[in-house]
Amino acid sequence: IQAYRKTISLKPTFTEAYSKLGDLYLQENALESAIEVFRKAANLEPKNAEVQYKLGLTLFNSGRPGDALGPLRLASAIDPSLPDVHYNLGIVLAENGDHGNAIRNFEEAIARGQGPESKVYVGLGTSLVKTEQYKRAITSFEKVLQLKPNAKDVQKFLSLSYFRLGVKLADEGKVAEAIGNIEESLRVEPGNKTIRTYMDQLKAYKASQEPIKRHR
Repeated sequence: IQAYRKTISLKPTFTEAYSKLGDLYLQENALESAIEVFRKAANLEPKNAEVQYKLGLTLFNSGRPGDALGPLRLASAIDPSLPDVHYNLGIVLAENGDHGNAIRNFEEAIARGQGPESKVYVGLGTSLVKTEQYKRAITSFEKVLQLKPNAKDVQKFLSLSYFRLGVKLADEGKVAEAIGNIEESLRVEPGNKTIRTYMDQLKAYKASQEPIKRHR
């Protein structure tokens, strides 16, 4: 740290020195100090995608998702080829409640090489659930579980997606299709009492709507 500080004192416009100093502050979890030097680097080179990315990510990790949006958007615009930028911009957008744009950035990260082994499909699926795109969310979570079948958090997201799709279908009067999705939810999460209770209610309702068969 002292070496980079000395370099900066001798070359106060040396952007890389600020960036490297910020990295060292991050290693020490000194987020505010890191933000300060990343801001200086960004002011020196506003079109430096890496610096903008580091600034935005550090702002987010310090609990300022609103402030993080600007630098991350800039990083994405300066160098759209960076998949990590799109993924983390998606996370920050989702944190700010902008799930539509979060989905677009998660999809861009996937298009640029991030696969199911990363967290991008979980982020995508979560924002799809928030926008009631349950079928697409199911596909996203299932991709993760193909590689990580014991991922409990993803199992819960998948179960929730099936459940909410079932509820939506039931509200639309598509009871048989709803039951199929609730069954899938229970297959993933068989011990969930809330889902089990809803299934029982749904089956009872379906039975009450069926015409009584006449026996000759």
